[in-house]
Amino acid sequence: MGNYIGFFVRDNLGQVPNQTGSSWSSCPDIIFAGTGNPAPPPLSTYTSPAGYATDYGSTVYTTTPPTPNYTFLRALNTNPAATPQAPITGRAWFYWVESDLALWPQNWNTGSVTVAGSAINYQPITTTANNQVVICNLPFIWTPPPPAAGTHYCGVSWIENNPTATPQNPALGFGAFNTFNDLVNFVLQNPNMGWRNTTDVTSLGYTWTQTTGVTGPSTAPPMFYLGIQCKNMPTDAQLGYTIPGPIPSIATISSNLTPISNPNMLNMVPIYGWPGNAVSSITIYYKQGPTQPQTGANVTVTLIIPGQQLASDTLALLKDAPEHMVLRSTLDFVVNRETLAGVDIAYDIYAAVLGTMTYGF
Repeated sequence: MGNYIGFFVRDNLGQVPNQTGSSWSSCPDIIFAGTGNPAPPPLSTYTSPAGYATDYGSTVYTTTPPTPNYTFLRALNTNPAATPQAPITGRAWFYWVESDLALWPQNWNTGSVTVAGSAINYQPITTTANNQVVICNLPFIWTPPPPAAGTHYCGVSWIENNPTATPQNPALGFGAFNTFNDLVNFVLQNPNMGWRNTTDVTSLGYTWTQTTGVTGPSTAPPMFYLGIQCKNMPTDAQLGYTIPGPIPSIATISSNLTPISNPNMLNMVPIYGWPGNAVSSITIYYKQGPTQPQTGANVTVTLIIPGQQLASDTLALLKDAPEHMVLRSTLDFVVNRETLAGVDIAYDIYAAVLGTMTYGF
C-alpha cells in the first residue's frame, strides 16, 4: 500500500500509517470510556500525545437491564491539505458485532447505539492540520444486551473520508463479499477501519473457556486454517479447542487440553468442505499452570487464508501489508506441521491473517 491520505485508524497501539504493527482486533482508537458516571475526561485527554499513546482498555458493561457505554472514536489525519482555514470533515461510524473471526460488513450492527439522544451511529469528525489526532465531539452511547455465555462483542470503527451530504450507511454500500479473498482485499485496502475486541481474560481466572464465531463466505470456500497463536505464554499452561462442523455431515474437530509446547506456539488445523454461508465457532479452553502469564502475554484465535487461494492482486497487496496481517513461513513454533505441507510460500508468505480474537493478560 502506498502513502495513505485520509483519516487513519490503528489496528494496534504500535501501528503508524504505512508501516507495521503487532496485531489487529486491538484498535486503541475505539475508546470505551465507561458508563458516564463519573463523566469521561476532557476530549483533549484522548488526543494529546500521551493520550494517543494510551490504550484505554476493552471493558464493556453488558448487564440486565442494559448499561449505557460511552464510546469515542478517534483518528490520525494524514491529509496535508487540512488547515484551520480549510478544515476537512469526515464522518465517524460506530458498529458492533457478535464475536466472529470474519469481519463480514453485513453483520455489523447499528442498533442499541445513539448520539445525543438520536438513534444514529454516526457523527462528524473534523481535522485542521496534518498529523493531527482528532476525536468525535460526542460519545456514542452503546447499550448492548448481555452476550451469550462464553462469548463477547467487538466494536467496529469506520471513519468515512469525503462523506456524502446525506449520511448513507457505508456497510450497506460495500456490496456482496462472496469469498475470503474479497474480505482480505477489503481489510488490506481500508486503513480507516478499526476493530476492537471487548474481552480481557485477566478477569476470567486461572481456567476459562471462550467461544468465537466463525462465519464463512456466501460461496463455499476452499480449505482454510483455524488455530491458536501464543505470545510469551508459560509452557506449564494448557490449551485445547473445539470446532463444530457447520452441518451434521462435517465432524467436530477437537483438541484436548495439552501443554503449550513453546511460549510462541502456533497450532493450526485445516478446514475442509464447508458450504457457502457456513456458521460455526471455535471454543478454546485454557488451564493455567504454576506460572502466571506476564503482562502482555496472550492467546489469539486466528483465521488464516493460504496464499495459493488468493488472487494475484491480493498477493501483491499482501507483500506490503502490515506484519500482523501476514503469516510467514517460519515453522519453528508450529504444532501439527504436517498440516502445512501444501501451503504456498511464494514471497516468503504462506498465508493472510484474515481474522483474530486476542485474549490478553
